[in-house]
Amino acid sequence: QSKLRTAVSMAVASVAKEDFPDRWQELIPHLMGMLQAGQPHVVHGAMRCLVLVSEEITDNQVPHVITSLFPHLFTVFTAEGVHSKHVRARACTVMYKCIKLMSLLGDASDSEAVSLRLLETSVPPWLECFAQTISGPLPPDDAGELCMRIEMVRILTVLIEVYPRLLSSCMAEIIRALWQALATTVEVYEHLVVHGAGPVELDIDPADDVDGDRISVDALAWELMECVREAVSCQRARKIVRAELRPLAFAQIRFMQVTTEQLEAWAADVNAYIAHEDEGSFETSVRILAAEVVSEMCESFEEEGWNAVLAAVMCHLEGAEQERLAGRETWWLRREASMFAVTAICADVDALDGLGHIFSPSRFIREVVLPDAAADKPPVLRGRALHCISAFASQLEAELAGGGAPSA
Repeated sequence: QSKLRTAVSMAVASVAKEDFPDRWQELIPHLMGMLQAGQPHVVHGAMRCLVLVSEEITDNQVPHVITSLFPHLFTVFTAEGVHSKHVRARACTVMYKCIKLMSLLGDASDSEAVSLRLLETSVPPWLECFAQTISGPLPPDDAGELCMRIEMVRILTVLIEVYPRLLSSCMAEIIRALWQALATTVEVYEHLVVHGAGPVELDIDPADDVDGDRISVDALAWELMECVREAVSCQRARKIVRAELRPLAFAQIRFMQVTTEQLEAWAADVNAYIAHEDEGSFETSVRILAAEVVSEMCESFEEEGWNAVLAAVMCHLEGAEQERLAGRETWWLRREASMFAVTAICADVDALDGLGHIFSPSRFIREVVLPDAAADKPPVLRGRALHCISAFASQLEAELAGGGAPSA
């Protein structure tokens, strides 16, 4: 049934690409009727079709979709206990595709202004539900819940980046929900992904038709990193973000820890490590996105951002030392992530010239980095220490840069 549903939906989408709406004006009303029927299997089929049809709509069709379809999508989305979370997530997918299309075309679209006016009245109820959902506890083994949260965060990312004025009435609530989502997700991410205490990806029932997307805590963390990065650089959210810089920086460094999967891949192929850690490569991951967030914090908030990140680094270094004394094998992960954070925010060495009262590269190298460059340290930690030394070479005193670094 799943394959048949997909095949039929693709056929409908192909016809819709050519005929909707001019020569197939009854398509949306028909799908709306299926949604209104309320029967789970009928709604499931309609939503599967709508996801594919939404990929074929044009910008001129978006106002029609918002006016005619969004209210029914919201009914499906809020029908908890009636429709599965996978089906409810598809309602968010259709919404995301419409808003994303608008954002890509921007002023080139003749219908953007009309669509925005319509969204101003239709979006607020969705946002209230989003805030309630993403700020709640995260069940790591619930694939449907992960699907919903991933789609919600993707919508918030586009709105914060391109249409922040649509959030003007609830920006504080949305940002607080994002911070709570970050806090709950990092706990699960650290447990399952960093420490490898559970499956990274979930097994999905083919009947749920999740379109081949990767459903995992890692995927949710990725979307959160993208959304938080936009929030940090958003002028309308600046005051709210400023108040939470330190806990935000602390959470980002936790996301920057090397994962069990990465360690296994790097142990099998050192070139994989080089490719991932090379600043000039096109490799990306939650770890790298989190590093970009802390860099954005320093760029957007300057000295306040630096103070927040460096304070978080010191907290993690202290925590790592406590874990080492307690005999935990993974103690070094937080230490390595802290050094990674420092090198990320110091990528532009010229920017350090006016920050001597905040950060001293030579002192950081002496007190933190050099001890971790010793031969008895874990290889990835030692590699990070050596990279850190090379990154600050031009900033160090001649004797430290020339003779203080241990041989590789």
